[in-house]
This record gives sequence, structure tokens and C-alpha cells, in this order.
Amino acid sequence: MSDSFSALMTAGRAAYAQGRFDAALMLFEQACAADPTHAPSWYGAALCRQTLGDWGGAISGYQQALARNSDDPDTWNNLGVALQAIGNLEVAEQALRMAVKLSGGRPALLGNLAGALRVQGRFEGALAALREALAAQPDNLELHANLIFTLDQSPGIPFAELLAERRAFNARFVEPLKPVWTSPAKRVSDSAGPLRIGYVSADFRRHSAAWLFGPILWNHDPQRVQWVGYANQTQSDDLTARFRAAASGWREILGGDDATVAQWVREDRIDLLVDLSGYSAGNRLGVFAQRPAPWQASGWGYGVGMGLDCYDLIFSGPGIFTREEIQALPERVVTLPAPFVYTPPERTPPPSVVAPRGINGHLTYGAFTRGEKISDATLAWWGEVLRREPSARLLIKGPNLNPEANGERVLSGLQSVGVEPERVRILPATDQMAHLAAHQRLDALLDTLPMNGGTSTCEALYMGVPVITRSGATPAGRTGAALLTALNAPDGLRGAALRQHFLASPLGDVAASVRAYEESLTAIITV
Repeated sequence: MSDSFSALMTAGRAAYAQGRFDAALMLFEQACAADPTHAPSWYGAALCRQTLGDWGGAISGYQQALARNSDDPDTWNNLGVALQAIGNLEVAEQALRMAVKLSGGRPALLGNLAGALRVQGRFEGALAALREALAAQPDNLELHANLIFTLDQSPGIPFAELLAERRAFNARFVEPLKPVWTSPAKRVSDSAGPLRIGYVSADFRRHSAAWLFGPILWNHDPQRVQWVGYANQTQSDDLTARFRAAASGWREILGGDDATVAQWVREDRIDLLVDLSGYSAGNRLGVFAQRPAPWQASGWGYGVGMGLDCYDLIFSGPGIFTREEIQALPERVVTLPAPFVYTPPERTPPPSVVAPRGINGHLTYGAFTRGEKISDATLAWWGEVLRREPSARLLIKGPNLNPEANGERVLSGLQSVGVEPERVRILPATDQMAHLAAHQRLDALLDTLPMNGGTSTCEALYMGVPVITRSGATPAGRTGAALLTALNAPDGLRGAALRQHFLASPLGDVAASVRAYEESLTAIITV
């Protein structure tokens, strides 16, 4: 290997480590051209493309690297991650299993395999992989968070077990850091000026969660709140720009270690630090465990409770938590008029003028959700609904529902509960505007169990489509009922009238909902 080639590779790795992904890609591509047989060059270029969101280019690059060295577990792992991102879950699983095998069961790769199994709705296998990984590496915060995230979505897990796993996480990752905590303190509003809030998320971009917490952040009263965004994401878009424009300050924290990010929070004089990611991917639980702010909270992006001593508050909606759950959680549950506030994107299509049933002669139900949320319990319930209406049809739409992902599982599952295949159709993935327009074909939307919909329910109601929900045994399964309680719509309302009612309710009246949130903060945090 020549000195000039080694310099290219060194410069490419340095540029990637510095977050200059376009520059790194150019350097790795030059290395590929200089020596097409060198597998690490192809791997480096593919990794840059993956980070930049070019999944097709990443997959091609990893395949080129494997053609030159088929024994590298990291290449197989990243190929699996990229294949999962485009919905090719069966092949992704095969690649990830090869990565685990070649690595001798490396815990981080087991965690990625668990993710591929989870998005296929195979929760038992996902939990088994995560527990195996944690047995080998019990101090891995990311793996333990992944376990809790997977448990929260798994059918049949009681709240007591969900909380017990959170308390185990607390003992391992929070308790040891209590000596460095900032002591909780009331602040005096008359002399301190606007409340300073920090929001931490990996989803300040076009992500379903952003449409639920975005309306709060975009509409804060600057006389009452100044907020700083702590963005833990690799990709940005026009929605990122909208968040940045609304913020008083902005920090890119991806790659920053927990202690450094915690120090930034202290330097920014944050009064309340709000976690919008919870246990989901891209979280910064290690920062919250250090408690850099006098008050810390979770909500919106992950509204089912953190169960950790480093959180003081969780912002929730009516009826999501039972009295017993509220007493068991270490954080205080702050019940707002609605669990979410939804603002649609610009230039959305109108609701249907005539109910589809009046045109088609039969009811058309919709299930617009992620494939992994369609559990056996969901399929059994949908089967009950459809059997009561023998002429009804079901349209299913959402991520991870192509035949290589959950499509075949869902269709065969419905057939097993008595729903003929010709009554069900899985619609292809589309852009956001076409997705909203697809609601014009629905008479009603069916929810999921044990984890109810959030964004999907708000989108349906905004598009004038009534939602049918069934409550579950845990907070994640009561979101649908909480949303409909906040909506408080009369029976039979649909179309433009339902949209108008939605926009006037706590779900769509952004100004009123933001005001209620800010007033709750004033009452709790200030004196």
C-alpha cells in the first residue's frame, strides 16, 4: 500500500470522524478508484452514503466490499442495517445473522439483529437476542434501552414488569451518577426572565414524532419561554430548518460524549431539559442520567414513562396512566388537555366530501401504521370487526409492510382469523401528501394493540376519518382513548365537520395547548 493511498484512507476516516461526511465520501471514492480491490475503501464509501441517507448507494458499496472480503462482520452488519432501512427485512435478517456468527456473538450486533426481528413483529426473538447481548455486556446502556423499548412494544408484558426493567436500568446507569447531579430548585420568574427549556431529540426532521412535538416548540411564547434544541441526528431537512429558526439556541450533539453534552446544558443555563426520544433510537439517556438541569422531563416523543430517578415530570394526556401507575412511577405525571398537539404540513388535501361507503356500497376500514405494530392481538381484533361486517374491506398502509417485511405475515394472520384475502389490500408506500390523500378512501381507521397509534390517529382525524380504538393494559395501549377523549367529538361526525372539530379541540388548537403547557410549567417550576 503506497503512502499516498494510506494518506487517502487516513484523511477519509478523519473527515468522517469530524462529521464531514461529503468530504469523507469523496476521499473514500478516490481510494476505491486507486485500488478497486481494497475492501475497506468500499466499506468507507458505503458508510458515508449510509450516514447521508443514500441507502441504495450504501447497499451497493457494502456488497462491493463483501465481494472482496466476505468475512468482515461489520460489513455484513451495516449491510443488514441498510437493507432494513429500505424494508427488505428477510434479507436484512440474513445479513445480520451472518454478522453475529462471524463476530462470535458480539453484543452490539445482536442488538441490531434484535431490531430486525422487532420490526417484523417477532418480539420473542428480539427479546432473546437482547438478553443474550446484555448477559455478555451488562453495562451497555444502549442495549438496555433497546430492551426496554422492545418490551414497551411487546404484547402481554404487564406494567409491573415494564417498570421493574426501568428500575434495573436506574440502578445500573443512574444511581452511580447521582453525586454529579444538579440539585432540583425552584426558580423565581420575576427576576430570572423567560423559562429556559432544552429539548433533546434525534427527530428534529421529517419524522412522524416531529409532527407531535413540533407544534409545541414552534409556538412557544418568547416572553415566557426560550428554548434550545439539542439535535442528536445525522440527517437534516426543511423541517430541521424550521426547528432551528424557532429556537433561541441550537447544538448538534451527535458524537458528543455524555459528559460534554451535559456540560453544554449547564453552560446554556437550562431550567428544564425535556427528553423527546425516551428509550427509542438516538436517545441520550446518558446525558439525562447526569441530571445537568435542575428539572428534567419526558413527553410527546416518548410518552409512556421513563421510570428513572433523573426525571421529575412526564407530560401526558387524560387517562393514559392509571392511579396505581401514577403512584408507582418516580416522576410526576402532568396531565395536559391532550397527549399530543398535531399540526399538519402545508397544502394538505381536503377530507372526502362523501363517505366512501356511499360510493362503494361497503364499509372501507383503514389501518395506516407501522408493520411491527400489527401484533397477533391486533389481527384478532381486526378480524372481529371485519367478521361483523361481511362486506367490509380493509386497506393497510405504512412502513415495513411490503412482502419482504410484514406483508405476508399480516395477510396470513388475517386469513387465520377468518378474513378472506380478497377483502384486504396492502397499499404501497407513498410520500406524505399522497399518504394523507389515501384517507379519502376510508370510512374509519382501526387502531393497533398493545401499542396504539399517535401520529396515525391524529392524521386520520384531521383528514375527517373517525377512529376506532381499543384500550390495552399499559399506558402505550391507552393513547387512542386519550386522543378521542381530548377530541370529544359527537358520534357520526366525519369529513370536513370532523376536521373543523379536530382543529378546535385540544388536539388541533395549538395556541390553547401551548398556553396550557406553559402555564403548567409556571405552576410547577416557578414561584
